[in-house]
This record gives sequence, structure tokens and C-alpha cells, in this order.
Amino acid sequence: MIDFKICKRCKETKSIDRFYFVTKYNRHENTCKDCYNEKQRAEYHKNPAGQKAAVKTWISKNRDKHRVYTKNYAEAHAEQTKAAQRKYAKKKYEERKAVRNEFFPHKPIQPFNSLSKANREKLYIEYNVPKDRWV
Repeated sequence: MIDFKICKRCKETKSIDRFYFVTKYNRHENTCKDCYNEKQRAEYHKNPAGQKAAVKTWISKNRDKHRVYTKNYAEAHAEQTKAAQRKYAKKKYEERKAVRNEFFPHKPIQPFNSLSKANREKLYIEYNVPKDRWV
């Protein structure tokens, strides 16, 4: 037997599996998943900085849980993770290349990109590269 429930927000009758179950109260939410998610998105967009701060606080209090979650996510989405890392590396390479071409035209590209962050910073200081251009 399939149970049905009326959403408090959209007033539609939906199957009980379209409502989140609240373990604490041993019952289903009054709003359907669609309405609940819509409400959560609206809350986030009202104050994204506050939401990000709350997440940061949660992570600092639950380091072990977050570490396990992150590891499991990376394993489950290995190809996506690798693709994102490659995309990020390519973006940083292009940024460094642009800075190098502007401020260090006489230096070869490969050694500059393989320098450690500390050594790149020394070069930036030596050649008076503005701090906002450091990559």
C-alpha cells in the first residue's frame, strides 16, 4: 500500500516517498522534497556568506566526518575529480604563463612553472611584480 500526503506548501497530493523523513520526530516533513529544496535554495541565496561560514564552522567541528566524506566522494567520482584537477592545473598554468610573459619575457616557461611557490615569490619581488598579479 502506497501512502499519500498533502504538501503544506504547494497543496499537492504526493506519494510519501516524495517527503523527507525526520528521524528525530519519527515522521515525514510537512513539505515535499521539491518545496523543501526550493526553500533551502532561497535561504542560501539570501545570505550566501552566512551559509558558507556555517559550513566552515561545521567542518572545523567535524573534521573526521568531513575527511571520510571527502575521501568517499573522491573515490566514487574519481574521473570527475581528476578532470577538475586537470582543468584547475591548466587554468593556473595559463595564469602563470600570462604573468611570465608580461614580467619575465626573457625567462624560459618550463623552469618558471616548476618553481616552488617561495621561489616564484622571490622572483616576483625581485622584478617588482604587483602583488595582485602573483599566481
